[in-house]
Amino acid sequence: MGQLKIPQFPIDLTVSDLYEVYVNGMPMPVMPARVSALPFNIWWVGHQRPLDQTEMAAFISFEADGPVTLTVVPKCKKMTTASDIRIRPLSKSILPVAQNESVSFELQQFGAYTFEVDGFAQALHIFFNPLRDFKPAQGHTVLHYGPGVHHVGNVEIDSHTTVIVDAGAVVYGSITAIGAEDVQILGYGIIDGSEEERVTEDCLLPYYPDSNRKSVLKEMIRRDKAEYRAYMKKQRDLFGCIKLYACTNVHVEGVIMRDSATFALLPAGCDNLMIDNVKTIGMWRYNSDGIDLFNCRNVIIQNSFLRDFDDCIVIKGYEGWDAENNENILVQGCVVWCDWGRALEFGAETNADEYRNIIMRDCDVIHGSAVMIDLQTHNRAEIHHCLYEDIRAEININCPNNYK
Repeated sequence: MGQLKIPQFPIDLTVSDLYEVYVNGMPMPVMPARVSALPFNIWWVGHQRPLDQTEMAAFISFEADGPVTLTVVPKCKKMTTASDIRIRPLSKSILPVAQNESVSFELQQFGAYTFEVDGFAQALHIFFNPLRDFKPAQGHTVLHYGPGVHHVGNVEIDSHTTVIVDAGAVVYGSITAIGAEDVQILGYGIIDGSEEERVTEDCLLPYYPDSNRKSVLKEMIRRDKAEYRAYMKKQRDLFGCIKLYACTNVHVEGVIMRDSATFALLPAGCDNLMIDNVKTIGMWRYNSDGIDLFNCRNVIIQNSFLRDFDDCIVIKGYEGWDAENNENILVQGCVVWCDWGRALEFGAETNADEYRNIIMRDCDVIHGSAVMIDLQTHNRAEIHHCLYEDIRAEININCPNNYK
């Protein structure tokens, strides 16, 4: 049997009581996440969603260097036979074996999975990570959050900086980079946005509503970052979990983003991004998208899991950033659960001259309330040389309340 690493969360941290889980016979900490219980949305009404539209789900995260055997004991629902169980993505053909009150199954490959008993409600999300020893690049400034709880607010990082969020760390706050080069955000820990509130005056991201002044915000960053920060403050820009403005050469890997007040991971006007094996979970608030690219170039998003209340992976063009095209973008090997909105989307905002050389391929959409793949052209962009390929959308006939 190979090596297994289990995160060590603080013993006083709230853990989920929905499941008991064992990996290769070792007990796992089962973490809570609030999710949407209903596939309905409305325009922003100046207050947050009522909690009676939500429910608690659970997730686990671990590292291993080979196949693992999981044993799951559901505490939240009554299980009678293995036919009550779905392990998604269905394309992985994972067969559960039920015995008494537990279910066992083997995972051969790294990746993200869900374990569902009699429908999608109160699901267990499983993040099976490859063993990694995350290291800063040579010469980098390092921000290191070790196992434990950290209340940091918003942390703005500069060029040549590595942020490491260890497995077992819960960082309450957000990470922002403005006009930075050569930055890394790495680790298997949690960045939790639950301490950020949203009110009517808040803005999802800075924009500049003047179609005659393209990319004025990127020009502002190049001219004077302090001017841009003042503009962000004036617009009451929300921070989310990770926001990257006009950044170059960025690597984000491994992190779990939970309960964002806005788009969880938002790069705007960025070039040369690698986003690998990230997860979004616990997104229940209005506009809690997963990864929204705004006018970005040379981007790879891969091997990631996104469960969001609104769009999951979206390519947008926005006023104030719109001299930049969306181009040379690859989305591959992702698992997507869209509680409301679009799972894999171009638009709806398309303020750019062109969208080109964009591929979304080899992805599993395991749940969706409305639209699995979508192209909306609300604005001026010419969209060409773009491809959806091998997108597997599941029809979930076992969901209760006729929700599919």
